[in-house]
Amino acid sequence: MLRKNLLIILLVIFSAISFYFIYTSFKQPVIGVLHEIGSETLQGVEDAKKDSQSGIEIMTQTIQNGNIEEAIEKFADKGINIIIGPKTSTQASSLIPLLEKYDMYAIASAVTSPFVIGRSSRFCTLGISDELIAKAFAEEAAKDGIKKMLIFKGTVNKLYNDYFAEKFTEKFIGKVLDVIAVDDPFNVEIPLEKAVEADAALLIMNPKKTGVILKRLEKHMTALKYYAVDYSMGTDFYEFGGQYVSKVKVGMAVSSGISAEEMDPNYIGGYEAFKVVEGLYEENIQPEDFFSSPEKYSFEGYADLISFKEDGSANKIIRFFNPKSVGD
Repeated sequence: MLRKNLLIILLVIFSAISFYFIYTSFKQPVIGVLHEIGSETLQGVEDAKKDSQSGIEIMTQTIQNGNIEEAIEKFADKGINIIIGPKTSTQASSLIPLLEKYDMYAIASAVTSPFVIGRSSRFCTLGISDELIAKAFAEEAAKDGIKKMLIFKGTVNKLYNDYFAEKFTEKFIGKVLDVIAVDDPFNVEIPLEKAVEADAALLIMNPKKTGVILKRLEKHMTALKYYAVDYSMGTDFYEFGGQYVSKVKVGMAVSSGISAEEMDPNYIGGYEAFKVVEGLYEENIQPEDFFSSPEKYSFEGYADLISFKEDGSANKIIRFFNPKSVGD
């Protein structure tokens, strides 16, 4: 009797183990997408998923009132350990301590702050350092003959905005006449005398603020040239900037195989972040191996190969283009 019971117990254990291995072998991996409403990151991820044969599923969470941990807890409850996002450097700075706490890894679509890049072996980005981007903007403005610049910067993503304005000012061979902090773009006072004196304006704000300030400046003077960072790109930029968006020279870090019409850093970053995760699963690369030494790996991207530097930022170049107005 005892022997019979022992055999039954062993059979039950064997069946349970077999079921577990069968279940896990067919279970589809799930990744988290941490995004903002209005950002193209999620669309990029979803399009990459449609193009994929990997069977990877996604769970999405929006950032509510800046509360990233609430979203991360929901991912953790589902056993997710790789997420795509967030959008901004300030959000990424808040996220990094949580990655260790919840045993997660994150790939951002376009985060660029040197205060974030290289700070954690659990984080990498499809963007490049702001120091390199600011230098490229300063060189482009000088090449265009700009001698006097007016800077408009947002007040929300301060980790990014403040550093970029500071680094551009440091590297620009001309003169920065003023740096205007923009909270409410509809009511902020524009220094018209300096705007008339300036050759160009550098816009370091979210898409809505960039579009509104652009239109307000154009109502006063049409001789200004405009430069905008990739953070300024989004649907609100086109909606609020209207016909004037084509006057803006936008600089962003993208692979050489991507055309100007396709240049949306968050869309491409979302698409390529999914491709990186897909590559990890397909090649059976453990997250800790990739994130601790990202420079050792490369993956198929949106238009060409994705590769990384040792600090977890992407190997990309800065390219400038003029976006088309909606309807052009």
